[in-house]
Amino acid sequence: MGYAILPMVAFLFYSGLQIMGWQTANSVPGAGPVGQMQSKQVISAQQAEMWGEACYNSASAQAGVVSSTVQVTLPAGVNAPASGGCITTATGTGGRNIYGYIPAAPGAVGKVQGDSNENLIWYRVTQQGSAISLVSGEAVAVPNQIAVGDLVDYSTTAN
Repeated sequence: MGYAILPMVAFLFYSGLQIMGWQTANSVPGAGPVGQMQSKQVISAQQAEMWGEACYNSASAQAGVVSSTVQVTLPAGVNAPASGGCITTATGTGGRNIYGYIPAAPGAVGKVQGDSNENLIWYRVTQQGSAISLVSGEAVAVPNQIAVGDLVDYSTTAN
């Protein structure tokens, strides 16, 4: 009679091994749905930081240029983000507003805040033509071509 339970014990033993293997595989950084979301958030934040800096540097190098499509110079080997953009607009005091924007994955906003020590240059577009500071909550007007949800590196220059 004791042998009748043996197949069930063997089945449960091997099922337990499979579940442990699955849990171990999903605990590796970047594995499983949670790991994939975390990886996407980090990559999106890094792209936004790189693109914002490159946009600012490119626009600053072209003093006085006001354009809805500033040509951004990236480091060698770095591809431009698919939906990123760089815009300059004139201010009333003779300076320029510089907007480097890129769509952001969920969680990228928090990562950018942490990476930049809560720098005041970062904004999130909440409605067409308006963005809110990630740190202070200040609202600023942004060009209408920047999509809702985009992460914006917003700076003002004197030239």
